[in-house]
Amino acid sequence: MVVFCAVLTLLFAATPAQAKDAKGVSKGANKLVSPSVGLPPEDISPEAAEVVWLYHHGLGNEKLLRYVNRSHADFKLSVTDVNYLKDIGLSTDVVVAMVRTDKVREDVARLRSRERTVHVSPAGGKRA
Repeated sequence: MVVFCAVLTLLFAATPAQAKDAKGVSKGANKLVSPSVGLPPEDISPEAAEVVWLYHHGLGNEKLLRYVNRSHADFKLSVTDVNYLKDIGLSTDVVVAMVRTDKVREDVARLRSRERTVHVSPAGGKRA
């Protein structure tokens, strides 16, 4: 939860607006690696790298959001990953959606593990 709050704090810090063309695609979207940003973190998940690849190849913000929200991916974003995504100009909305997806997946896994530990006896009473 602390990491989640830290990520949101980083995301809502002021970021420069990125220029868009008439179709809503970032004008600098075809650059694979920016000299000022460098390479992505070595431990970035393949799922997060896929979002970066789609962004660099001109997929617009709305389509990226749709992709992330419909994805069953586990992005596993670290603070370093979030900073990198912010530095390359990925929309705050997209990064928040990625973090939210991870949080929901963790919550579901936690609930499922609790369900497995609660057993119902034949008499109808619960036992752990």
